[in-house]
Amino acid sequence: MIKALKNEALYLFGILVLIFVFYPGLFFAKYGALAGDHWEQHYPWAALLSNALKHGMLPFWTDLIHSGFPIAAEGQIGVFYLPNLVLGLLLPVNWAYSYTSVLHYFLTGSGMYLYCRALNLKPAACLAGVMAYLFGTGYGGAYYNITSLKTLCWYPWMLWAYVQFLRSSKLRYLGGLIFFVSQSILAGYLQVAVYGLIFFALYVFATVLLDRGSMLVGKRPELFRSLLAVSTALFLGILLTAPQLWMTYKLAVQSNRLNPSPEYAYVGSLFPGALSTLFYPMTQGLFRGNSLYVGSLSLMFVCFSYPRNIPPLKGVFWVWFSMTCAAVFFALGEWSPVYRLLIETTRFYSFRTPAKFLIFICFAVSMLSALGFHHLMGLCEIRAAQKIKNRRLRAYLILSGTSLGVLTVFFGACFAMRGPLISFGRWFVENFIHGKTGHPYGLEAYLERLPSFINTAISVLTPLSLWNAWCYAMILFAAVAAWVMLRADRLNKKHLMACLLLLAVDLYGFSFYDIRKDYGNYRDYLKPDPAVEVLKAAHDRGEVGKVYGMRSLQERLPLIPSNNMLIRVPDIGAYSPLVLRRYFEVYGPFGNINDSNFALDPEPGFVAQRLPLLHFLDVTHIFSKRAVELKGFKLLYQDAVGEIFLYESDQKSAGAAYFIHRHTVVPDWQTLKDTFLEPGFDPKQTVLIEQTEAERAQVPSGQLRGDSVPALDAELSPVRLMLKTQQTRLYRVQTTQPGFFVAAETYDAGWSVELDDHEAVIIKAYGMFQGIYIAVPGVHYIRITYNPF
Repeated sequence: MIKALKNEALYLFGILVLIFVFYPGLFFAKYGALAGDHWEQHYPWAALLSNALKHGMLPFWTDLIHSGFPIAAEGQIGVFYLPNLVLGLLLPVNWAYSYTSVLHYFLTGSGMYLYCRALNLKPAACLAGVMAYLFGTGYGGAYYNITSLKTLCWYPWMLWAYVQFLRSSKLRYLGGLIFFVSQSILAGYLQVAVYGLIFFALYVFATVLLDRGSMLVGKRPELFRSLLAVSTALFLGILLTAPQLWMTYKLAVQSNRLNPSPEYAYVGSLFPGALSTLFYPMTQGLFRGNSLYVGSLSLMFVCFSYPRNIPPLKGVFWVWFSMTCAAVFFALGEWSPVYRLLIETTRFYSFRTPAKFLIFICFAVSMLSALGFHHLMGLCEIRAAQKIKNRRLRAYLILSGTSLGVLTVFFGACFAMRGPLISFGRWFVENFIHGKTGHPYGLEAYLERLPSFINTAISVLTPLSLWNAWCYAMILFAAVAAWVMLRADRLNKKHLMACLLLLAVDLYGFSFYDIRKDYGNYRDYLKPDPAVEVLKAAHDRGEVGKVYGMRSLQERLPLIPSNNMLIRVPDIGAYSPLVLRRYFEVYGPFGNINDSNFALDPEPGFVAQRLPLLHFLDVTHIFSKRAVELKGFKLLYQDAVGEIFLYESDQKSAGAAYFIHRHTVVPDWQTLKDTFLEPGFDPKQTVLIEQTEAERAQVPSGQLRGDSVPALDAELSPVRLMLKTQQTRLYRVQTTQPGFFVAAETYDAGWSVELDDHEAVIIKAYGMFQGIYIAVPGVHYIRITYNPF
């Protein structure tokens, strides 16, 4: 392995130089992936992990979102992922975050390069494939978001280890495969990791069927032993990730992702029209941003990918041609009978957005591009290759001309045939969209979008737009390059090097429109906001319990989950696909809780009638996009234009822990939820307990009647927080009668409790928070400890 790296050091350094040319700001930690989900999830979580590592801990639990959340179990933070641990421990947060991208770009490029070299492709051909995949468009290529980049970077390394093991039978390559598989799973994007393992298995299957001549050596028993060893390595790689998978599973079964409907598996399917982005990337504006663009000249190289005169590479071609077809069929989702058959056979509906398979379309097309460039270099050395060269170049020019013609016709039709197009769109919606799996909206909602869809089509096709003009220019330059090569008496390597340079220019230029939009300057994103500064000042004075953001999903507040972590102010909101289902059902209507599928818009009247539910969580400050009248809250800050309001409660922070004497046992969760959400219900006055939890706590039957017992004055029965660490809470409770200690922090099976140094039972108070029954009056000490295992 080390020898291979030494032999290719110059080319690997060239890949690093290319990454620097494309993204110089990453190397100086001037910017990082901060747009969209990166700012709301990935950057704050990376900061949380980095800060915890520097204090010698792993952040298994955080109280900064969701009224308590097992963030390590969520997975995206990657607490066991080796690069996260090394970078987060050794570097400042911004440097660690920027160099996460640098490292994984380099791992992706170097892994793909070495894999191509293992197939005996020439270095320049390897670089052609690497550029196409590594710098292809965002939401395709190597980059979907930063967690996909971390997950995907190990895929080419898995292929490389597999090929090397089959050819040498050396155990070190099996060890490498085990490591690469485990890191792919631990990187933080489990769905993409599973897809990667599926496509690795497909690759193994394809090589056995289509490429035994050049890839697999030995007789059938030797082949069987090799494949058994590879299967064992895969199993061991997955086994190494068991702690992470176990935590994630336990959280997932409590989330809205449990038992989704069959339609869920088809949400986010790749519309067949999105395949046009292979040729003209601007049409991604019509297809949810999905793009397959790997450069105009990459398609010309693909036309040469079938190595007619290089028999050893024919098997490789058929493998990657098959992989391309498989990736397309999977990505099309609801539009693909293959994907439908797979889903209906397995009955696995938990993964949405099959369009994510487009990542593997891009990888496979990039591999075909590398094969084509290798073939072109071979044609430079063959005098009698003129006929092959001309035939392939003509095919590419015909393809380019046809594609441009289709775009031109459609562009003209948007102007001249708007009425018929809307009629056709209506027919298409009625027959293929409305009422079909993955399309939950009513007919009118889809029909209302038809005119705007046509307007968008005009905007992405007109040559008068700067970026549209750039794309058309790159198509024309590629066609000119093909024409020059067609007219040349003989191919030479200068032609190919010029094509390689033009490909780099194409991808570099388009990156400013596409991938670079995900990158933001830290200075801009971390610039102090006046409203947040007011909140921070109150927090420093000890006046802030938790904050609540009253906003719709489309509205922006200066502080939202999870970037509240950056100032260490707890927020009851959350943004994660694994938000607890019960927490979402109860506090979701307040808004600011997003499970990646749904986020409800709050109604001011609903909130005003249920303020005790917020007080129970120790909400002392409320951000809002509009002026609201909420009893007990006063305006603390308003911006100059009247778009941001910060309210402060007249109640001081209570620490979100209580001793409550009244209680009611209810038969099930639905009854409990309905009672909890009744207007005016105050959780501080009455504990609601499901029958099963009451029985588990062994509360005496006399205490289960739900009788009202007057609560003692706070001075006579105080609850005081004595110690709080990341995973430990110590409370002092003084009471004169039996009752329940309740902490308004979400329940998790990882929490255990000691009551006066004796193990006690922790139950789900209100179906989702921590509760402990205390039968004996007096002074008690309660230690609650979190251990996910």
